[in-house]
Amino acid sequence: MKKSLLALIILVSVVFAAPAAQTFDTVILLDTSESMFPYFDSSVDYLIQDIIKNQLKVGDTFHLLTFANTPEYEISRKITGKKDIEEILSRILLLQPLGKYTDLITALGYLNTYTNKLSPETFKKVIILTDGIHDPPPGSDSATIDEKTLLDKIKQITGNMKRQGWDVSLIRFPLSAGNDAANTSTGSSGSKGTQTSSGGVDLFTELSTELDTRIIDYDSNNNVLSHKATGEPQIIFPADLGEVSFRFAIPFRVKNFSAEPVQIRLKEIIWDKQNILNKEAFVKVDADSDKTLKAEVSLSKEVTPGNYTIPLELVFADDTRPYPRTGSISFILKEPGVGGSIDWGKVLKILFYVVIILVAVLIIVFIVKYLSGRSYAAAGRRIHHEPEERRTAGYTNRKEEEKEQNRSAKLQEISGVEKGRNERNSSYKYKKEPEKRTHKVSEVDRAAIKHEKKHHAHGPDEKAFEMVVQNQNRLVGMRNIHWFKDGAVYTLGGGASDDYLIFIHPVEKRIAEIERRGSRLVIKVLNGDFFKEIATEREVTEKKDIKLVSSDGKEFTLSFREWISPADRINRILHLIDKPGLPDFRY
Repeated sequence: MKKSLLALIILVSVVFAAPAAQTFDTVILLDTSESMFPYFDSSVDYLIQDIIKNQLKVGDTFHLLTFANTPEYEISRKITGKKDIEEILSRILLLQPLGKYTDLITALGYLNTYTNKLSPETFKKVIILTDGIHDPPPGSDSATIDEKTLLDKIKQITGNMKRQGWDVSLIRFPLSAGNDAANTSTGSSGSKGTQTSSGGVDLFTELSTELDTRIIDYDSNNNVLSHKATGEPQIIFPADLGEVSFRFAIPFRVKNFSAEPVQIRLKEIIWDKQNILNKEAFVKVDADSDKTLKAEVSLSKEVTPGNYTIPLELVFADDTRPYPRTGSISFILKEPGVGGSIDWGKVLKILFYVVIILVAVLIIVFIVKYLSGRSYAAAGRRIHHEPEERRTAGYTNRKEEEKEQNRSAKLQEISGVEKGRNERNSSYKYKKEPEKRTHKVSEVDRAAIKHEKKHHAHGPDEKAFEMVVQNQNRLVGMRNIHWFKDGAVYTLGGGASDDYLIFIHPVEKRIAEIERRGSRLVIKVLNGDFFKEIATEREVTEKKDIKLVSSDGKEFTLSFREWISPADRINRILHLIDKPGLPDFRY
């Protein structure tokens, strides 16, 4: 019972500790004055509907505020399904641009107060749609203030928006012919060029400057306008793909309309309730540019060849919201085996690895058999000669006796010669003693120390670790091999200054650090854009590879393993004779 309760507590803690996908509060402030009439039905309705249908996700909340003479609350609805979206769209269809005046300052203050009251846990996306004219009705608080006070109010409102970190977009519609402040201005007042006229004051420039955001001008292409308004990338489905096999790539075009680069990660492609995407697809799109996202898909063998137009649903990572996420593609599915449906690149790669493994196995078998043969031959020689030595034991003893007699005779002869030599030299007063060569202990010690330093350059507690990158050449000397003592830290990345260098795939420099902590080796992530499974840090083991994604979206793995010198590897292989089995290292 206690174990079950403990397991439940751990499960609950893991679930609540996992980061949830960020939810949005999308707040739209819509100008419903008469000056918006020419664009209201064809653009405003369509634009807002496009945002609601495509940009919002389940869990988000949509808020609509309108203003003309006074600001008005229209609707606030949390998205739980299609029914909520349909009710929001029905409410929008009832809106009409009938206001005689445009009290923009009061509307901005109302927007500021309303959004401040929303949950601080959600991301705030604010979209303001207006022609930018401030033309308050008589009696309004903002109708009697001077220009300086007007600018101070704008700074106060926009200052709060910036401090709160709201994402504010300004969509400017063209001024109507009867209220064109730019053409009928009586003068420019204020250092920032506030335009005034009998029809009101154009405040768009001041709003854009204080919010530090660019103005998005009306575009008759409503599809593009909705992406400019939300800042989310546009997904363009390809046209007819022509003939394809059961495994093919879909080239989606991704357009980024924002002033910042975006990263898109496609997780699934759903067709007929099945995910046909082989692996996640990734692309990084620079600001105000477009790029192709290639998604490799596989169709079931149960699909019959022929012409197809199929609907698809794209599922992206939770931190991105590109749209549209639904569309269709057309293609002609060929018969199996026609026109190169086999992935020859993968086949050749598999054959290459098989050949390498076979060569390695043959080398090891040859070494083992050769050494085993020498060992058996030596043992056989000893067994063969042992009886012969027993049979010739008497003969050997006689030979030893004769040698001993000859040795004694020679010693007597040498003794006589030495005696005569001593007598001849007896007349010398001094005798020269032979020199004895000696070695000082200190010299021997120094030689030993020098030898020790040469062959033991690393401490006994240090270990060498090699980084092995998938498909990357390892024959680069000691470039990716480094010695670690406790507390040592090395950098990892694609820069020439990085200690561990990834050069087969494009990655930024210094994307991680490798640190030894006692007996453990730990990787610390410095740039999370390149790591798929590690958020901050993780222990490195030889049995578990590290998954990465390069700058061009290709996935690969790397691992760290203890480095064994060639001499030690050969020595360990040789010792397999004494203790058969697999080697205790990977290479």
